[in-house]
Amino acid sequence: MKTHRTIRFSLLLGLSLFTGSLFAQGPANQPPTKKLIEKVPGVWKVTQVNDGKKEITQTADSTAIESIEFTREAKYIIRNRTQQLDSGLYRLNEQQNSLYLESTLDNNTPPVEWGINVTGNTLVMTGKGSEGAKNFKYTLTRTSHKAGKERSTTNKPKGTKKG
Repeated sequence: MKTHRTIRFSLLLGLSLFTGSLFAQGPANQPPTKKLIEKVPGVWKVTQVNDGKKEITQTADSTAIESIEFTREAKYIIRNRTQQLDSGLYRLNEQQNSLYLESTLDNNTPPVEWGINVTGNTLVMTGKGSEGAKNFKYTLTRTSHKAGKERSTTNKPKGTKKG
């Protein structure tokens, strides 16, 4: 009798541990959630700019930001239609969904903080920090997952044919 109880108890314990581990794993076939550092690199085109609740229409103004490129080396480049406007280093805070842009063009300014949300190919940056920045919200659409120019890994001199 005692042996049957022990076997039954062992079977129930094993079954409860097995079913508990199934529920702890979550839904089947669900891909793991990507971190911000994996979602951000690429080239992003500005599709909408808001100042408070008012949408600011992108005009033919040559100073308007057109795109932001984030590299895997934690560098960023902001461009308009004709030139580079700013560049520097960026950092991400995964827990607070914050992006910090530190310009290398002006070393006297502190990093600019943005709230960040990436959903699919849409990036939303909401100003934080100073009162002026808090009003701004940029909505961007990914145009490329590859940031920067592709570099050849071979060391062949220019003008030689591939062998």
